[in-house]
Amino acid sequence: MIHTPHIVYVDDSGTESFARIVVAAYCVSSGKRWKEFEREWWKIAKDSGFKHFHMTEFASCRMDAWCRDCKKGKTDALDHPWRGWPNEKRQRVLKRLARTISRYAQHGAGIAIAKGDYENVVLKSDLLQLAPEAAGRRHFTFAMQTCGGHLAKWRAEKKITNPMKFVFDLSDKEQKDENVRYFFGAKDHPKPQIKDGLEQWFIPIAIAYESRKTTVQLLSADMLAWVSAKIHAAQLFKVRLHPDAFTVASIFLEGEKLGMGNVGQGDLKEWATGEIALRRAKRFPSSTNA
Repeated sequence: MIHTPHIVYVDDSGTESFARIVVAAYCVSSGKRWKEFEREWWKIAKDSGFKHFHMTEFASCRMDAWCRDCKKGKTDALDHPWRGWPNEKRQRVLKRLARTISRYAQHGAGIAIAKGDYENVVLKSDLLQLAPEAAGRRHFTFAMQTCGGHLAKWRAEKKITNPMKFVFDLSDKEQKDENVRYFFGAKDHPKPQIKDGLEQWFIPIAIAYESRKTTVQLLSADMLAWVSAKIHAAQLFKVRLHPDAFTVASIFLEGEKLGMGNVGQGDLKEWATGEIALRRAKRFPSSTNA
């Protein structure tokens, strides 16, 4: 019997300079389930009348309020067919897409971080001087680390020992390198399982970078990242939760497989303080033991 390997799709959100929240998210399932997901997704697209989907674009463009790009003529009804949909159709299609993700993904997590918190707690601390490898200079790298830790724990709990395939959304070269380095340098991951003398967690079958326009499985992580960002922004900045975020989150929580969390300022302080103390102890062992 041939077992299809698990494939992990990873995406991030909020890397633009104007965004206040940055998020990393992933969804994992078997190759067989992802094939079934793909067939169902394209069926919904055909039934509904869209070709390409992006959660941010969907949420920001509707019949009574077109998005900025549509107003400027950069995008049109071919790019954003949902701008002409009545609210009933919008909700119906969004629910079908969210339920498809919830049905076929075996596990997933979205981790949101406020950029201001990361800058004040981590980037302005001594940690980057003591251990530059512990935290990246970009906000999203910590979110990537945390996601990697969640995935490693789930993998250990499920006793999955075979290496996995990882697919990241297309990004610039520098961000690609950081995504891989910090995702696989997962914060707080359990001890990797050993098979044939090798640490299986650090030996993926493959690492690929693909476009969400052709690899629709990436849209599972895209939607999870978006809703995680909206929930954290609503909590942190005391703003109204976007109605599409409420719809998606309700469906994801029903399935109990997809988590939406955040790393708050207190969590960052605790982690940074512990890392700084650990690095100082290693660098100056005599003074710490005195």
